[in-house]
Amino acid sequence: MLRIVGLCLLGSCFVFAGYLGADRLRQRVRQLEQCLRLLRLMGERMRYTSAPIQVLLEELNQLEGMERLPFLAACCQLLQSQTPFPAAWRESVKTAPGLLAQEEQGMLLALGEQLGATDLQGQIAALEGIQEQLQERLEQARGQRDNKSRLYQSLGAVSGIGCVLLLL
Repeated sequence: MLRIVGLCLLGSCFVFAGYLGADRLRQRVRQLEQCLRLLRLMGERMRYTSAPIQVLLEELNQLEGMERLPFLAACCQLLQSQTPFPAAWRESVKTAPGLLAQEEQGMLLALGEQLGATDLQGQIAALEGIQEQLQERLEQARGQRDNKSRLYQSLGAVSGIGCVLLLL
């Protein structure tokens, strides 16, 4: 009896691993969507308020859904401790946990070098360029999510069943 319970638990671990892999793909899509939302809102607020970048980031950090972007909160904390913006942005993008790929982090790092360093039109152009690139990455991530999430779930279930059958 105890053996059957153990085998069921082992099989459910494989199923859970499959669902966990699929969930990581969904979280990555959500994080990219929030990055795009952040960039869009930054551009809008830069155009209409001309607020300093620190004030802008603190306002955006308070919005619902931005907790999915841990680098934003980390950047705001560094800015409050009097760290200059370019260093705070670079440090927060590099060290904050998240599901962004290296290329996406590189895009955000390049954006950080432009924000506050060029005129308003240059900053808005940089934001729009990064938005276009991230939109392409988002479409790729959605495709991966749609294709691979079912695969991960199926492989988890089949692996769990196979493991249980082998150990019976």
